[in-house]
Amino acid sequence: MNFLSILGGEPFLHTRLDMFVSAIKSRYPDTALHLVTNGFWLSQAAVEKFETVFKTVQSIAISIYPNMIKRLGGTKHLAGLIATLQAAYPALNVSPRIQTAFSVSTPVHSTRVITEPTCGQLNCTALLIDGRLSRCSTGAYWQFSRRDLSF
Repeated sequence: MNFLSILGGEPFLHTRLDMFVSAIKSRYPDTALHLVTNGFWLSQAAVEKFETVFKTVQSIAISIYPNMIKRLGGTKHLAGLIATLQAAYPALNVSPRIQTAFSVSTPVHSTRVITEPTCGQLNCTALLIDGRLSRCSTGAYWQFSRRDLSF
């Protein structure tokens, strides 16, 4: 089975994410769609608002950072929101991932990008806005800052 990941930036910032995933699924019906998000959008209302998205993609990975846990009302509230999402869309594989560290760096006077092992996206490819492919989604925008991109 073919597999396609939709990640960003943040996919849920796309104004017509529902139409976007529907168009991809229509064009590639035998492809499993996977969405990667930071979960900033997660709310009771979003579970209904993004119904088309959740019914179209097969899996969603939510990279949860400490600031997002706080923004979403704490660990228990976040767990409740994820449980609501899973209950509303039982065919959707929801994978919450607690993130504590994430870094990409470029050695001085080098074009080599080093992705630290803490990155969960080591084996992926990103399509850049200029049409080129980058082997690492985290390092895809390395070209915009040749300084250390640790964050």
